[in-house]
Amino acid sequence: MSDLFLPVKVGLGQYMTRFKQSLIVTHNDSAAVQDFANRTLPKSMVFAPSRMIDAIEDILSAWRKNTNDATKAQSTAFLPMIAVAIARDYTPASPSQGMMLGDAIDVKLPNYPDERSLKMELIRGQLRVQVVVIAPDDSSAKSLMMRFCHFVRRYQNRGFDAVYNLAGQNESWFNSWDSQDVYPMSVPIAQTNLAIQKVDLLLNIAIPMIYGAASGQPNSGIGTGTPNDPFGLPVVTQINLWQFNLGQINAPDKVVT
Repeated sequence: MSDLFLPVKVGLGQYMTRFKQSLIVTHNDSAAVQDFANRTLPKSMVFAPSRMIDAIEDILSAWRKNTNDATKAQSTAFLPMIAVAIARDYTPASPSQGMMLGDAIDVKLPNYPDERSLKMELIRGQLRVQVVVIAPDDSSAKSLMMRFCHFVRRYQNRGFDAVYNLAGQNESWFNSWDSQDVYPMSVPIAQTNLAIQKVDLLLNIAIPMIYGAASGQPNSGIGTGTPNDPFGLPVVTQINLWQFNLGQINAPDKVVT
């Protein structure tokens, strides 16, 4: 299914994968944190589209139904676990976040095999992202959340790339956190054998849209008119400079190509 936001979701998933891979276990860590660090990604994190902390009971219920170990018949929904969600709402970005190209501009893709001219519009906006840590004890929940916040504050982790397929070419566009100052908080829950920490982040996104000449409109003759191979826009390839003498038009004086 096509999804304009899919590259952002994939980029966020890769970002969380990097966080998981960055965990360094020490002898001071709780047994739960050490277990989390040694588990594979599918057994430690889940993407919960649009389901924020108010649906934590549903997320927990779905997680507990997972069979993460095919060799065991009983429930193997390991804890701690991390749930990542993107809110349903979208906010257009303010001018301070960068230029939004509402009026299309002429562009040429740098990696394109030919020199066809295309049009580009750029949408900038903000998405709310929530990261939730669910652990069997308070110390493990705080430990994992503390490390995630520390990970976000590193300069190289101020955001992540989203890869878009633009006219058949893959191009990376950077998406950055609105702030690397993050403030987690504990989440109360009726189940006394669980501890939950959550943090909200605001993600500045940039979504490029590339297209060529519409079908039936003048074009450069390059392309097939599909989204992956759009018609190039018509371009000037030759200018004839004519000399005028007393109302008589002489032959071209110069041809510029």
